[in-house]
Amino acid sequence: MSDKRYLILAEAFSHDPHYGKTLRGVMRYRRKSVVAILDTQRAGEMDDGVPIVGSVNDALCFNPDTALV
Repeated sequence: MSDKRYLILAEAFSHDPHYGKTLRGVMRYRRKSVVAILDTQRAGEMDDGVPIVGSVNDALCFNPDTALV
């Protein structure tokens, strides 16, 4: 299993099940590898225990090493 720590870039679509297929797939099958989601419209919220941040700088405290678009 990979030791990757993902920041998923999902601007404006992290809440919509019709978009963000990468976000949905990784959250379903690699949830433990996701350290944060970037979506300025939902910054400060959580998604299945994962913090949603408003900038890459805000995500750095979670130590991501890979960004997924």
